[in-house]
Amino acid sequence: MNSLFLLLIPSGLAGFCLYSYQATGDFFYFKSNQSAWGREILNPIKSFWIALRQGIAQQDAKTLTEIAFTLSTLLLLMVFLVFFRKINFSYWLYGMYSILIPLSAGVLSIPRQTLPIFPLFIVLAHLSRKDSAIDDGLTIFCGCLQGGLMVFWCTGNSLIV
Repeated sequence: MNSLFLLLIPSGLAGFCLYSYQATGDFFYFKSNQSAWGREILNPIKSFWIALRQGIAQQDAKTLTEIAFTLSTLLLLMVFLVFFRKINFSYWLYGMYSILIPLSAGVLSIPRQTLPIFPLFIVLAHLSRKDSAIDDGLTIFCGCLQGGLMVFWCTGNSLIV
C-alpha cells in the first residue's frame, strides 16, 4: 500500500505534460524550449567538454568557475567512493545523479545545483574530522571562495551561489 506513493512521480510528470500541451501544444515543451536559454540536452561528458573549450577559449571567469565546481564535485564523489568508502553507494549514486542530470544541459548554474548534494558535505566532514590542519585549510578555502563569489555578485555577474 505504501508503494502507491511512487505513482505520484509519474502522475506529476503526466500532469505537467498535459499542462504543457494545453498551454503550448507540445507535451514536452519543458524539454524543447531549452534553446530559449541557449541550452540543449547533451551527453554530460560532451556538455562538459564543450563548456571547457569555450571557457578556456573565451577566458570567461564565470564559465571557468562553473567548471571548477563541476570538477570538484565529481572528484570528491569519485575519490571517496573508490578509495575511502566514506559514503554509502546509495549516497554516491544520489550525488552522481544530482550532478550529471544538470550537467546534461550545460555547466550553467552548476554551482547552485551542487548545494543540495548532501553527500559532498558528508565527505568534507570526514576529511576535516581527522586532521585540524585540513579543517583549517577547508575553512580558509571556503571563506576565500565565498569572498570571491561575493565579488562576482557585487560586480553584477550572474554567478550567484
